[in-house]
Amino acid sequence: MKVDYDAGFDVCTVAARQALRDLDLVVIGGELHSFEARIDARSDLTDVVRITLASPEDGKTRVTFHSGRSWDPNAKDLVGQLKDAFERHLNQPAGNQP
Repeated sequence: MKVDYDAGFDVCTVAARQALRDLDLVVIGGELHSFEARIDARSDLTDVVRITLASPEDGKTRVTFHSGRSWDPNAKDLVGQLKDAFERHLNQPAGNQP
């Protein structure tokens, strides 16, 4: 699932990490560059979950959420939960982060 957000790269990266934490997913790898990142995570019960972030110079960030196999309904549910948690953190004022 790809979504474009009117938010900066740094803010989206923090929201992605917090969303993974909310769902009890542990970061197992990834890459971080100036304007793109990949975060891989998992729990004991899930396939690898991946969030990729890319931010061209227009101030927007494209975020891609991926989990498991595209035909697996549990993977689709997890992607939806991950996106919801990401957006919840993205929309919280900086001082109200848990």
